Amino acid sequence: MKITRFITPLKLGICLVVIGLIYSVAIAGIPPQDPPPHIQARYDRDVMIGEWLLYVGMACILVGVVIKIFRKILTSSRSHGG
Repeated sequence: MKITRFITPLKLGICLVVIGLIYSVAIAGIPPQDPPPHIQARYDRDVMIGEWLLYVGMACILVGVVIKIFRKILTSSRSHGG
């Protein structure tokens, strides 16, 4: 059961990537043509939030994978007496 704490960043990353994709499609959507400045500013903000969620999610996935690899290396080296 110790492994679940190391899978958590991976699960969090996957959730953030999915949320970021949904946010980018559902909230930001397609950019309007020739919008007034306030609508363009809102769209730019929504795109930035969606991208931020994607980047943070990808970073969490990367951290989760690295932790899992190091955990596997450490576990295999201890079991082989190294």
